[in-house]
Amino acid sequence: MRPSWLVLSHALGIVWADAGGELPANLVFVWLAAAAAFTAYLTAASQAEFEQPRMASSRICRWLSVLTLLGVLFLGGYEALTSRFASAEGDRARAQAVDPNSLRLAEARVRVRHRGAFGDRIEFEQVRAIDGGRPLPERLLLRLNVHSDFANPLLETRGERLLWPGVWVRVGIRVSPLRGTRNPGTPDREHREARRGLAAVARLAKPDWVMGIAHHGFFGEGSRVPLGASRAATRKQVASRLAAAGLSAGLVRALAMGDRSGLSRETRQAFRRLGLAHLIAISGLHIGFIAGLAGWLGLLAVLRLCPPARTIRVFEVSLVFASCAAAFYAWWTDAGVSVERAALLFGLYAVLRLVWRRIPASSALAWVALGLLMHDPAALFDVGAQLSFTACAALMAGGVWRNDSPSLTPMGETRWRVTVQGIRSLCRTSLVVSIATAPLLIQHGFALSPLSPFVNILAIPFTGFVALPCSLLVAGLSGIDAVPDSWLRALSLPASAMEEAAIGLAVGIPQWPAGEGLGWPLLVLLLGLAFAALRQGRWGPTMVIWLVVSGAGASPVLFESPMASLPRVIFFDVGQGDAALIQGREAVILVDTGPGPATGEGGATLLRGLRAAKVRRIDLLVLTHGDLDHRAGLIRVLESIEVVELWLPGTGSSDPVLRKAAGEARARGTRVSWQVAADRRDAQPVRRGDLELEVLWPLATGSMFKTSRNAESLVLRVGVDERSFLFTADIGEPVEDALLQRGSRVDADVLKVGHHGSGGSSSRAFLARVSPELAILSAPCTASRGLPNGQAIERIRRSGAKIWWTGRDGAVIVAPLSRGRFSVQGSGRVRDCSPR
Repeated sequence: MRPSWLVLSHALGIVWADAGGELPANLVFVWLAAAAAFTAYLTAASQAEFEQPRMASSRICRWLSVLTLLGVLFLGGYEALTSRFASAEGDRARAQAVDPNSLRLAEARVRVRHRGAFGDRIEFEQVRAIDGGRPLPERLLLRLNVHSDFANPLLETRGERLLWPGVWVRVGIRVSPLRGTRNPGTPDREHREARRGLAAVARLAKPDWVMGIAHHGFFGEGSRVPLGASRAATRKQVASRLAAAGLSAGLVRALAMGDRSGLSRETRQAFRRLGLAHLIAISGLHIGFIAGLAGWLGLLAVLRLCPPARTIRVFEVSLVFASCAAAFYAWWTDAGVSVERAALLFGLYAVLRLVWRRIPASSALAWVALGLLMHDPAALFDVGAQLSFTACAALMAGGVWRNDSPSLTPMGETRWRVTVQGIRSLCRTSLVVSIATAPLLIQHGFALSPLSPFVNILAIPFTGFVALPCSLLVAGLSGIDAVPDSWLRALSLPASAMEEAAIGLAVGIPQWPAGEGLGWPLLVLLLGLAFAALRQGRWGPTMVIWLVVSGAGASPVLFESPMASLPRVIFFDVGQGDAALIQGREAVILVDTGPGPATGEGGATLLRGLRAAKVRRIDLLVLTHGDLDHRAGLIRVLESIEVVELWLPGTGSSDPVLRKAAGEARARGTRVSWQVAADRRDAQPVRRGDLELEVLWPLATGSMFKTSRNAESLVLRVGVDERSFLFTADIGEPVEDALLQRGSRVDADVLKVGHHGSGGSSSRAFLARVSPELAILSAPCTASRGLPNGQAIERIRRSGAKIWWTGRDGAVIVAPLSRGRFSVQGSGRVRDCSPR
């Protein structure tokens, strides 16, 4: 029986559980009992018959055994994921019963800690309350902000020093249910974490409210240093030495250790645009190089120290060193499933070679996949794992990986011919991987790079033979004080040159906008034709098809949710922040871009929502003010979608944040306009297509709120199909009173509640003048920094407006209908956001 059948059966069980499918109770026992009884009957009958019936019954028994095994694997996958969902549901119920603002004392064991873009991801298990309060969830997810100043390690918090896998700790935490944002085009984070058995999050009361009890180190329970801490200390030592030598060396650290925290945003973006993102993540390329280098060095050492070893199986000796090095490197870099796949494949090959056995490459890949899924069923939905296994399977199907051993070069074969064959093989490999992974990249929202197969032809050999070995030497020598800094600088040159070349190439070539012009049937057909042509050695049609597919693109088919027809207004669920899309029949306006880090990495969720809404161009982008929770996604939106014009508050022209935003927009060809309210109250609205806009605030002169960004926010009244929407940004009661005294036209059918429901906004007088039918509250379900405020919510309720709340209802989609009615829908089930 082929191992691929076993993997498919187990994966189908996981998928069935993930989709919420149900199976009859005790199906496992009924299935096994029936199979055993039927097998025993056929075996007994075959012993009393002649040879031919015995052969027939033997064949039946064999097939019955196969079906039984497939059924057991299916049920095993189903039960493995179902049990995690059940555990997560129980933890969610316990988290909802706990006051999210109350301080809890607990004991827990740190299960895993992974480095992330927004801090370290820490998972607690075996959590137990020690304060006599309500039971806590048994597993918790914690985000820990990590100190990055290598020159001052004493500034580290106790949480950074103590929270490592295997450590038992006592912590002061606040617990709440895990609630992700819910928007069109965005996967459900709650469901994604439930696959891992997680449904609750923890926040440290203070970074130092952590006390270690015991931990499991290299020498067992209670040893001095946890393994994870040792690994992190080594990485920090390398980074500190490179910083002392005057080297940022972000790419060196990424290539050698998988530490991408030193990479600039410009570098990340350049590698992503060129389709080289896989090179700055630890992958099979790194494992192969480390294994080969360790095997060669180990063999040389054995032969030098023990010359009689030449008589033994030297290749098998080198395999032992290579396997150990690959396993250690995979652990040390703390990489993902793709590295585990590469290390396990190499280890399986080494074991089989040591016992003089051979296994087809496809079978080896299937056994590794089955082992990973049995260990972690959630790996089936990991993007890195999907891309890694898909690429490997495509290389086998395309004939790049073969089951037989490579033949030696024939006598008389010229080096030139061998070199040409190598280049052709590399081109074929790059195209095969690009074509096979294209549907996955599109599905997960990544844009295809037309140049990716061609750039990889040069980048992969340079990385594997030059940049990666030099980076590993830098990492290894940085721990030796006797090594001069000049050596480290010289060895860092290949990685630095590669980084500069990638940035220059990404800037120099015209950017190919992400398209969605192909339907999935046509996309799959074209990719199938390209793959078939490539197998036949027809390079021209393959390249043409790839350029067409990468240029036209396709729309993701998952995570789509039905939306009302145009015109419509979408208030995105971005947590503590604002982002609203106004789509008319002729124009598109985006008001604010949501929260995120100050580095400009925000806006990923917003972009997925814009793609789901089929936004190709934004006629007007409005940045109401410079606070981070309103502007963090600006750069990503400008980079990804054509923006014709940007509006900024006119009184904020001296704000360095807004001036920088204006510069970013102008650099991309976007017009910038600083807006203030018109002096005349009867001034005509500004038209953008079929949409009308009025700027009500700030005033050009005479403003008394210059010291506050919130008070200088742009306040807009937008007309959509004879219905009015009022966007009040983060203004408070003083500005509301000023608008009323000025006689501004603030009446509206829909009100975007000011300052995320702050107690200092939405006064009774202002609500009475606006008289909204709907009030949209953009805030998380759990109050953050006192927002939303219960008194403000009560005032809005008493005004007669119906409240829609992004944290409670998900993204809110409002569509004007005929006869003064609205169509309003949320994105997901309604949450219980009442205070505990």
